[in-house]
Amino acid sequence: MEMRRTTTVVLYPGVGVGHLSPMLELSRGILRHGIDVAVVLVESPFGDSGFAAAVARARSTHRLLPRPPHSPAAGLRPYLRRRRGRHPMVGLLRYLRATNAPLRDLLSSLSRPAHALALVLDMFCAHALDVASELAIPAYFLSATGAAALVVFLAVPGLRARVDAAFRDLCDNVVLPFAGMPPLKVSQLPPGLADDGALFQASLRLAARVPEARGILVNSFLALEPHTVQALRDRLCVHDRPTPPVYCVGPFVSPSAAAAAREDDAHECLRWMDAQPDRSVVFLCFGSMGAFPRHQLTEIAAGLESSGHRFLWVVRSPRSGDGGGTSPVMNPADDPLDELLPAGLNKAFIVEEMRLGVEMAKDGDGFVSAEEVEEKLRWVMGESGGARELRERAAAARDKATEAVADGGPSQATFVEFVKDLEAS
Repeated sequence: MEMRRTTTVVLYPGVGVGHLSPMLELSRGILRHGIDVAVVLVESPFGDSGFAAAVARARSTHRLLPRPPHSPAAGLRPYLRRRRGRHPMVGLLRYLRATNAPLRDLLSSLSRPAHALALVLDMFCAHALDVASELAIPAYFLSATGAAALVVFLAVPGLRARVDAAFRDLCDNVVLPFAGMPPLKVSQLPPGLADDGALFQASLRLAARVPEARGILVNSFLALEPHTVQALRDRLCVHDRPTPPVYCVGPFVSPSAAAAAREDDAHECLRWMDAQPDRSVVFLCFGSMGAFPRHQLTEIAAGLESSGHRFLWVVRSPRSGDGGGTSPVMNPADDPLDELLPAGLNKAFIVEEMRLGVEMAKDGDGFVSAEEVEEKLRWVMGESGGARELRERAAAARDKATEAVADGGPSQATFVEFVKDLEAS
């Protein structure tokens, strides 16, 4: 009798809570289909306490592999400091590429005749495709930031080749077309993609590797980004190579928060939320690395207070460059993970395409004023026709998200397609 091969999917999220958490949600979905999962962890070179805490929580509930041995974190850490002409993101990508050797050793130790492997990579770990190719392991990518960000990431190399000039050298009224989404002005691109510096070149190298994968998993669902997803499926985003199959399997929502809310020892913030009237609280959260300079924090706080609305705000202390903050290598405005993708992609897509938000405009110094925060909060929470319609659209999107991940929903059906491709590979 022929021995049935067992399969293990190895997930490699790189670093950062925003990259680890979606991978862990993906692992739960894969496990539900009877396939083993191993998550490869590496030490964060940023000394990020939030990431370390997320790793600790994951270890308590998942079967995770230890980080690859002989981690080069200490040796590459100096490269992550901002130096003249060098962006810290470039150092991070070099760090992740340097983990190829221990990753190869780890995957080789898992390979055996009756055991099949597949690899799912974070977008920043694209150079690990070399390891997958060497070991003949099928590799997929996970885009944790949705379909629109993926379109921009894939399209920028071809767009740059067609305009034959650095984006920052173009007039500001020039718009950059992206398939399936609103065009972006040059001013809406972050500095890392607007010039032809080291970060831009590193981004191009990453984007060029993505078509080598067997498929791309996207943390989104069809009803949320129909035009963008269709552009990806129609292979309109990579100008000279076919785009791999795209699987919209999101949204990834951790059940832990809902479970914690039902516990007797729930956090006092959750107990306070339960005591408030429905739809009366403004929630502010800017991600695991969303720290602002002190002046911006002051403006946000003043605007919240003046608006008169209840609010719950996840506040992170400003990072310092002297080792005293949450990251010893970065300044408050130097968030490389955010700078790799356009901040103006969020405004254009959420405000203009999805119509689920309003823009908070910056002043001449690049800050959002307290008056702007107050005005927009009063509008969103008010009773004007436009505000009510926005809240209705947001509620409809929430319902569509719930339907997408329910049994028989489109994201669940797409997940089954991914699992079938895993088994076929």
